[in-house]
Parts: sequence; C-alpha cells; structure tokens
Amino acid sequence: MQNTWLVLLPPLAAVLLASVTRRIQLSLFVGIVAASSIINDFNLHATIKHVGWRLFRVTEFYKLTSWESFWTCANFFICAFLVLIGILITMIKYSGAAD
Repeated sequence: MQNTWLVLLPPLAAVLLASVTRRIQLSLFVGIVAASSIINDFNLHATIKHVGWRLFRVTEFYKLTSWESFWTCANFFICAFLVLIGILITMIKYSGAAD
C-alpha cells in the first residue's frame, strides 16, 4: 500500500462523527465501512460483501445450524445479551425512570 495515510481516515472519521453527532454505533459503523472500502480499493460491491461477511463471521451466525454448535457460539450470546441490555436501557429511558 503506497498511501499509508489512508489508514488514518477510518478512525478519524469515527471519532469526529461520534463527537459531532453523539451517535456512537453509527460512527463506528461508518468507520468499519470506511476501512473496508480502503481495503477493497473503494469498490462498493466488494465493500458491502466484505462488511457483511465479517459481521456474519464475528457474530457466529454460521454456528446456528445445529444444537451442538449453537451452544458453543459465545460471541452470539454476547451480542444477544448486549442487544437485550440496549432494549432494557431504552425502555427505562422512555418510561421516565432515567433522565
């Protein structure tokens, strides 16, 4: 890779977008897509395919094909737990219990 300064763009974009919009998940996703587009030489189709495949592998959805492999996928349970905590926090926020 000749232009090594390009590797600074995804973290800078994520940090700047997070500080401006205060939406962390969106900012991190933009950083992931920016990094993937740099890896794939700014090819849109390859970037979407790469991001989708990596998210599929990290969440271990491919282990959901059998019960034996289902109980060994720790990343899936961590992601499910985090989603449930997010739902709980959102419910508490909308109920008015936390300001």
